[in-house]
Amino acid sequence: IDALAGHLQRIGIPVRSAYLGPWDRHILPLTRWLLKFGVGPCDEVHDLAPKTPWLTRVRKHVYANIKRTVYYTNMLLEIWARYAGRVWPHLALRRTVLGDRYACDLEVGHFNREIRSWKAVRRMVSLLSPQPDFLVLLDNDPNTIWSRKREYPIETINSVLQRYHRVAVQHGAIVVRTDRSPDEVAASFLETN
Repeated sequence: IDALAGHLQRIGIPVRSAYLGPWDRHILPLTRWLLKFGVGPCDEVHDLAPKTPWLTRVRKHVYANIKRTVYYTNMLLEIWARYAGRVWPHLALRRTVLGDRYACDLEVGHFNREIRSWKAVRRMVSLLSPQPDFLVLLDNDPNTIWSRKREYPIETINSVLQRYHRVAVQHGAIVVRTDRSPDEVAASFLETN
């Protein structure tokens, strides 16, 4: 993003960048409050041993689905609030805004963990969010990504990349290989697009 912003500024295009992903840097107080109470997108229903009574199972699943409903409803509001606060003011001043991440990350997973449930709801939140002029998927092979950032196992990186590629196709994203320096990647992207 910094390299692309630098190239755009050198040709006279004013640029700002903003984090627009769904996972952190929340701006709505309600979002922060909900997260304190464990409201989130993940699938787990905790403490379900094989001998858990059926009524307890039902209660836990109902509670988990209520939490997910609240989470995704609020997330749509959060994404619009970010866009209103971090994008519209700059667009009004005729600046280009480069977003770091976007609502479609909801369709990939939560901090690189796959989310199995509520796929249609996550897709709907992504589609009801403000749509960017274009999306870019920065792509490389899993081994290169792992060698740069070893916080996740190679299997996780490979799985996440496959999900990102599926989402990129659905949203018409431009896939850009990051096998060169950021400056070269940005220059090539601008020349091509």
